[in-house]
Amino acid sequence: MCYYYVYPEKGTISFTRIPRVKHSLRLKGDEMYIKNMMRRAAFAAAAMLALAGGLAVAASPAEAASGSAVTIKTNGKCLDADLNRINNDGAKIQLWDCNGSNQQKWYWGAGNTIRSGFNGKCLDADANSGGVNGTKVQLWSCNGTAQQRWSKWGGQIRNSQWVKCLDADANTINSNGAKVQLWSCNNTNQQYWNKLSDSKKSQDCPAYGNDRIVQNTGQIARIREQVCIYYDSAIVYAVARMQIDWPSLCNVEVGLPPTSSVSCPLSSWSLKDHEMHYDAIKVGIDFQAGNGNVVSGTCSTSGGGWAGHPTDTSTCRYGYAERVAGRQYKVTVHDTGIDLYGDHTGYQLMNPGDYTFRP
Repeated sequence: MCYYYVYPEKGTISFTRIPRVKHSLRLKGDEMYIKNMMRRAAFAAAAMLALAGGLAVAASPAEAASGSAVTIKTNGKCLDADLNRINNDGAKIQLWDCNGSNQQKWYWGAGNTIRSGFNGKCLDADANSGGVNGTKVQLWSCNGTAQQRWSKWGGQIRNSQWVKCLDADANTINSNGAKVQLWSCNNTNQQYWNKLSDSKKSQDCPAYGNDRIVQNTGQIARIREQVCIYYDSAIVYAVARMQIDWPSLCNVEVGLPPTSSVSCPLSSWSLKDHEMHYDAIKVGIDFQAGNGNVVSGTCSTSGGGWAGHPTDTSTCRYGYAERVAGRQYKVTVHDTGIDLYGDHTGYQLMNPGDYTFRP
């Protein structure tokens, strides 16, 4: 027969075999029934105790911690969850001197969530504040809502719901316990975070189009446009590019998106210098996020003399918005063109055009 020794602190059962002792008395009837029942009861009790022991020693969230510290550019302090309330929804997120503790560890979770290495709860922007500047950032049980989705590109961490940046209160930023909040993105150091990897993004970039030839008395170049969107599970934004180039075999793609192609004027293309002196390039863009909101802006780049370069590209990134799968996003480019040096005619503008995307 076997005795079962249960060790709850280890979550295991040890089986020790005891030599069987022969008995001259044979059990009959009720005695045999009682012995069988006792054996079954003992085995069941041992199994229950083993299960209880296993539950008792299951790794605590702290023991199962993963992730790494996230530090702020301003002073290197760590993004920290208040240990006194860390297992409660609404626990404060703050800055604290880095100390290697699990409440200062963070990692990317499913759906572009940022999760605590201490207990797996989600970094959350308080929905009751409506996304105003100063909105509280807290820990909350993960629930799949947009206020728990984040994007990190180039150091800034943006919230999907309100497209605002994770920000440390500038008034208390050098003190332990400094408030971490949402704030309109402004490229200040209290909005730049290190050590958390950038979120994985995708892009949709159709071919360049809307080409035209620009020239003066001795120079010639081709200018053209490209419209893209970049996105992950939380954020989508638009990019418009204007490019000056000098291809060896020159074609002009007509329309945005392109609808036809024609050859460059070969006489001018072969006789004039493949360079272009210009005062400025500008790109105008409207980004319609599909929920009625339109963000508009213009980017400009001062020019100079360009010779011997295969291309010169001006990029305008604009219009961050919440990414909703299946939603249509529309990008309109307008007032895009080049102001050639010394011609005193202002910008030579390209035709406006629209792109629609469903990332």
